[in-house]
Amino acid sequence: MQLIVTDLDRTLLHTDKTLSAYTIDVLNRCREKGNKLAFASARPYCNGSQWGIMPFAQQLPTLPDALITTNGAEVYIGNQRHAHFTIAPKDRDFTLHMLAQKYPNVFLFVEIGEEIYGDVSGAKHGDFSNLPDEGANMIFIEVESIDDVNEIARHLPADLRVEMSHGEERHSGLIMHKNAGKWSGVQTAAQFFGIPTENIITFGDDFIDMEMLQHAGTGIAVANAMPEIKAVANFICDTNDNDGVARWLEENLLCK
Repeated sequence: MQLIVTDLDRTLLHTDKTLSAYTIDVLNRCREKGNKLAFASARPYCNGSQWGIMPFAQQLPTLPDALITTNGAEVYIGNQRHAHFTIAPKDRDFTLHMLAQKYPNVFLFVEIGEEIYGDVSGAKHGDFSNLPDEGANMIFIEVESIDDVNEIARHLPADLRVEMSHGEERHSGLIMHKNAGKWSGVQTAAQFFGIPTENIITFGDDFIDMEMLQHAGTGIAVANAMPEIKAVANFICDTNDNDGVARWLEENLLCK
């Protein structure tokens, strides 16, 4: 049994945010062969939102065996949440106000539950003065370079970490609980299914995929991935728009 873990945006999905019929068919055949499938994304769970992971999961004949959402802050086995790592309200509020002061003119918002607080459509952000008294899944801030991310990391509370994501329109700093992250989510799913690390296959394109490509038994970068990600991968498959993930699985898993 293998655990197949794939990122969505710019990896499994085409650039127009669609899943091809070919990819769906290959994933389904991999599962029929006895393999487990997980999606790992910075997207939230959000059952009824275009921003969420569920609209893509629901295109498969049955839901993926695991969903690693919000960059690993939440892990779902089937449709049940199995793990949840949140930013404590005191750390959340400190971090938001620190970022608002240091970076007053960038995108900044926070995900709490399935709600987004802050301005995701303009260049300003709110004062975050009326947030619910519960933990946050992730804080998102627009950044220009890894230097910004390293500077943010210097000021974070001890229980938080930040990763850089190379977006289509802007770079992002994703701030999470220190125990969150895609690789952490992959480990949680693998342990649940009793699958050893050497039997984990991961696909990705971005900095936030690096750990799971480095540490899995087989890490595969799509051809359109960041150069740094291709450098740590065991293999390079075709691009996302050419169904690279599905083609690699068909050639290397289904045809053996």
